[in-house]
Amino acid sequence: MRNIDPRTHLVVLFAVSILIFLYDHQWQFDVLFIFGACYMILNGLWKKAISAVVIYVAMLLLLKIVPNIFPAMAVFLFITTRVFPMFMVGTALVLVPGSRILYTLDYMKVPKPILILIMVFLRFLPMILKEIQIIYQGIKVRSIFPTPLDLLKKPLVAYECIVVPLMFRCLKLSSELAAAAEIRGIECNRKRTTVYTTTFDATDFTAMLSGCIAFSIYLVGGRVL
Repeated sequence: MRNIDPRTHLVVLFAVSILIFLYDHQWQFDVLFIFGACYMILNGLWKKAISAVVIYVAMLLLLKIVPNIFPAMAVFLFITTRVFPMFMVGTALVLVPGSRILYTLDYMKVPKPILILIMVFLRFLPMILKEIQIIYQGIKVRSIFPTPLDLLKKPLVAYECIVVPLMFRCLKLSSELAAAAEIRGIECNRKRTTVYTTTFDATDFTAMLSGCIAFSIYLVGGRVL
């Protein structure tokens, strides 16, 4: 993974999170998606970028078929495609070592409560994916959903069997992660040291420049059309 400063990730993620709700044309959203893929490649995540492109195209194709068969699943796919660029950019941020993010935010004089919130959130996502796998394995053992295709056939039952227990696990995990962060000294008032660098380099400026170009096309193109 490239050595991009966490502040660059935060700025780009914030911008994409806003723009996904402001687009007027489908091609504007496609620009955001292409930028997300390029951003992942810039971070050295080219394999994940290829996987993201395949998943995105598959979801678009399913949206052409599913509405007439599974309306509820169509709503889920539509929402997922809308926030997909945000997840793509967020992937690069999640993979940054927690100590580096913590040092960078502390260097920016971010308040301690916000530091705890951000760190819990960033460490929360990988654990959530692991918990989903564990829950699904338990369901599979009970032969409720033997294959992933069965999840699509009964979306409401899948919601009850996966999302509901996941919510209870999230409540416990959030408390455990917050406690772990405090034990590691997140509330320490002394100046922190780290082995990671927090300076902007050519890679950061390249990411910012490509983002400005993509956002300019997004905004100016929307007004023209």
